[in-house]
Order: sequence, then structure tokens, then C-alpha cells
Amino acid sequence: YAPQGLLVLGIADGSIGEKSLADLAAELKLGFAIARDSNGQAIKDYKVDALPWYVLIGPDGTVLGSGVPADQLENAVGALMVK
Repeated sequence: YAPQGLLVLGIADGSIGEKSLADLAAELKLGFAIARDSNGQAIKDYKVDALPWYVLIGPDGTVLGSGVPADQLENAVGALMVK
């Protein structure tokens, strides 16, 4: 969905160092960037209670979905992208 403007950003908790984060992204061949939440603020803000946790955020910053199960993620993103 990148041609339609979708940006994916992974956020890792502070227990993973920057070097390990780069290694993990390379190992998993991720097609998106990963940021480190060193102080846990994003985890608090999005009320993350399990990992992985998916939050869908619109271009205006509005949270469109949070806690979307992994097996429903592609359908949820697809539905939002046709709007």
C-alpha cells in the first residue's frame, strides 16, 4: 500500500539497543523502519499490553485502530486504504 501513501513504522521497547535493532531489521528483511521507544512513552500512549501490537494511524494523526490482531492486519489496512 506504499503507493497509496501508507507508511509503516515499527516501534521496539527500550530493551533492544540500536545495534540489535538494526540487526533484527536486517535479519527479518523488514520493508519498514524500526524506532526504539527508549523511555516507554509510545507503549504507554498507545496502551500496548502485548507484543506485537498494531496501531493504525491516519494521515491526520487520528488513531484508526489499535490492538488489531496480526491475522486481521492486512484486511484492516486494505479497508482503510479504499476510503
